[in-house]
Amino acid sequence: MLSITKIRAIDAVGRMRSFSKAAKLLGVSQSAVSQQLRDLEKTYHVKLFLRRGNRIELTPLAEEIWKKSCVVLAYLNDLEGSLTSGSDVQTANFPIGLSCHYLVMELIAAFLKRFPEVTVDSHIGDSVDLIDQVLSGQIDVAVITAHEVDSRLHSKLYTRQRIVALVDSQGPLALKQSLSVNQLAGTPMVARHKGSGTRSVFEQKLAKEGVEYRIALETDSFEAMLDAVMAGIGFGIALENEFRGRDGVTALTIEGEDMVAGQYVVCLPEYRDLKSISAFFALAASLGVELTPHSTEESL
Repeated sequence: MLSITKIRAIDAVGRMRSFSKAAKLLGVSQSAVSQQLRDLEKTYHVKLFLRRGNRIELTPLAEEIWKKSCVVLAYLNDLEGSLTSGSDVQTANFPIGLSCHYLVMELIAAFLKRFPEVTVDSHIGDSVDLIDQVLSGQIDVAVITAHEVDSRLHSKLYTRQRIVALVDSQGPLALKQSLSVNQLAGTPMVARHKGSGTRSVFEQKLAKEGVEYRIALETDSFEAMLDAVMAGIGFGIALENEFRGRDGVTALTIEGEDMVAGQYVVCLPEYRDLKSISAFFALAASLGVELTPHSTEESL
């Protein structure tokens, strides 16, 4: 029989990919977790898990069940929070992924002011990675940078930002008021790695114009990118309001009406009616603003 205990065991193993780590997460013995899952496999005559050394792999069936278990447990927590606190939102942690945290701290502050009983558990990362975490149920909601959103996700536009070029203040490009995409052709670039949503949008725009560019250095850190730009290695890119200023680095507008990236709030469609998530989306809708004065497109 499928019980909440077994669903929690599936969820824990799906998250941790280890029986011992799943047991620690649940606060029970490893044998208890193993027994729960063996009972499921025996009852329904299915294979859910494959051992690969010390790591557990989920079969395709188990992956499907795990994703559904995430939804079941999310709604259970939502229900339990309402019953125990009488609150409009659950009192548990609120896991959220942020691709450009500078742009959404006002939104998070407003959310916490309205719902002080909630603890926001933020995960800073690249948009591609955050999308994967939302799709796998590891985080409830994310604010990502994109040109358009994966159709598997429920999304709302929060704001749009122009993409700007970051250049060495002592270099020749800093003498210009703005740059055309053609002026970037062949110019060395300091790029965030390919998981960056801003980079993805930028590459799409340049490909559309038939402009090729050369990456001199890849980095997974925004600060490291600024250091490299200041050292004269190449130009970098950022969302306009993401760049807060830095000695030795100058931000230049890249000409073109479509050199714009959106910041989207996303979640699984199955989660959209959870109280905490629907409240966050509603607040984002009310606070969504056009942060860049150059953009011709409107936010929410």
